[in-house]
Amino acid sequence: MRHNVFLSAGHFVNDPGAIYKDLKEGYITRQVRDLVIEQLQNYPDMLTVYAVPDELNLVQSITWVNKRATYLDAGFALDIHFNGAQPASGAEAFFYTGNEKSKALAQKLLDQYLKQTKIKNRGVKPDTASRAKRLGWIRDITCWSLLIECAFLQGDYDYLKTPGNLNKIAEGIVDGIFSIFGLSKPSIVEVIVPPHSEGWQTKLTKIINGLDTSAEQIKTFVGDLSKLLQ
Repeated sequence: MRHNVFLSAGHFVNDPGAIYKDLKEGYITRQVRDLVIEQLQNYPDMLTVYAVPDELNLVQSITWVNKRATYLDAGFALDIHFNGAQPASGAEAFFYTGNEKSKALAQKLLDQYLKQTKIKNRGVKPDTASRAKRLGWIRDITCWSLLIECAFLQGDYDYLKTPGNLNKIAEGIVDGIFSIFGLSKPSIVEVIVPPHSEGWQTKLTKIINGLDTSAEQIKTFVGDLSKLLQ
């Protein structure tokens, strides 16, 4: 069974969102959204990924998703944001106020996100605790939907400017999506076999599904394979 994932970069192209120094929320959310899509597309048998067009405003984005997800379990929709120019730091996820399953999904998303990014935990919060007091993305989309504030542009500025950390943010979101659907992300081990090894393909890929494959297990696998090929 393939699951549908709908991703929004938070602010459409004519809305820069929050700004701090050289960071613009609208731009950085699109960067993260694209990195998430790039990773999720490695699993076409498990997930179908939809990017909400960047030229659509919030109301139009909700309509766009609802045309493709017409019932509650038709997929999962995530709106990606960054908090603004405030000295606070950390990540938080918003859920539908009063809905326990929505809260549980938000917790799964945030737990996996924090495990990957190591960003401060600001917790899961009902959408009524947001500045808007009501989040249309969560209230008006037909399928399950959440909003994540990945970090603060000011308080987490150094983190966001550190090379590689946007990839960690994207990977944390990917891990959260897998957790929401109750899926195990396959571990892929790729080994290049020396061309002179007769009888073997020049590239061997082993995909280990549903296993908790640690770095040590991978090293052991590669070591055993190297001995076999000698």
